[in-house]
Amino acid sequence: MHKQSAAVLVLLASSTSFLGCAARPVIETYTIDSGANAVPPARSVQYFLPLRLVAVTVQRTRTRRDTITIRTLAPVPDLAHPYYAHVRASPLRDETSTVRTTAAGLLSSFSSSSKDETPAILIDAVALAGLVPQLAAVEGALGGGPGQALRLPRGPGASSDVRPCGLLNGGLPASSQQVPAAFKATVIIDPTSPGDLARAEAELCTRGAHFRFVTVPVAPMPAPAALRSGAAKCDGTPVAGLRCEPLLYYRRDQPYLLTIYDAAEATAAYTLVSAALVQTPNASPIERLSFTTSAAVSTRQSAQFSDGMLLSTSSARPSPVLALASLPLQIAKAIVSIPSALFQFRIDSTRDQARLSQAQTEAIKAETARLNALAALQAKEASPGPDASDSVSGNEDSDLQR
Repeated sequence: MHKQSAAVLVLLASSTSFLGCAARPVIETYTIDSGANAVPPARSVQYFLPLRLVAVTVQRTRTRRDTITIRTLAPVPDLAHPYYAHVRASPLRDETSTVRTTAAGLLSSFSSSSKDETPAILIDAVALAGLVPQLAAVEGALGGGPGQALRLPRGPGASSDVRPCGLLNGGLPASSQQVPAAFKATVIIDPTSPGDLARAEAELCTRGAHFRFVTVPVAPMPAPAALRSGAAKCDGTPVAGLRCEPLLYYRRDQPYLLTIYDAAEATAAYTLVSAALVQTPNASPIERLSFTTSAAVSTRQSAQFSDGMLLSTSSARPSPVLALASLPLQIAKAIVSIPSALFQFRIDSTRDQARLSQAQTEAIKAETARLNALAALQAKEASPGPDASDSVSGNEDSDLQR
């Protein structure tokens, strides 16, 4: 019994140390390096950061009065930022986790319900450690980083970084055919991409319109804080070309002022012709959202997204400190309950033996009574009755006397 108590104390100490470890992440995101021949874990869900484009429609009449319409389009997946979400499983947890995306691959929602079964496992292990010998005696598991600083065109008159009029994107010459003064054209642009702005200017320039697009962030968003050094890590063996962080990625809309300038001729001064406030997440810092479980408690967590942009999060979990503090008491109760459990087992075993003996005695009595009854019946059938021949003879004599 002394050895058993020592083993229980060692188990208790090691379990308390284990449960005091850092929280374990529920979900992790993998990123594949460009050009790497790496494969994300099985059962991963691919998702993308959102990208929002802007449609600029220019309608010019022969009087050179332009009608400019700026329209923000619905978010689409940014194919330059693919990620793979993977739910981490643990043999010590009962859990149900769900990752949902839109058909295009933008995050829609995440939910997780997890219960740490370590306390129950430890209590059962302690109870089993005490019961087994006695019973034997009786019976025998980022890429990208923060958003890059936005490089904008330097404004009206600074055309060194803009393709010369008459050249399309890629330096291809535009058609030399004479175009009418009146036209209607729509260009789709990423307002945060200088290359896209230059392409739109070149396309409109082929129609005889000398526009300049300038995008200025209204209030640049700060980069997210760095992860703490003690943050949870991904499980598994590192694979070349495959990176992992225990979290989900998202980014939010950021306001920009999109201004459009025009010049009557290619060499004329630019004048402001249109401006609009647009919201787009394209150059916003990449934010991170982590979900972790705590030792010895049940945890429910969820997050709602709209096209990959976070709307809300929720989390419900009891105090892990209280659960850890009560664990030694639960284990002690399990240890104390072992003698009473054994006593009850022995009482039940003795009662069972007595009931078995009584049942056997009753069975023997019943069998004896059955045999006695059978013997009496056989004896009765074997004994002779009244003499049948005498009875017949007497009848004959009586008839002769008559």
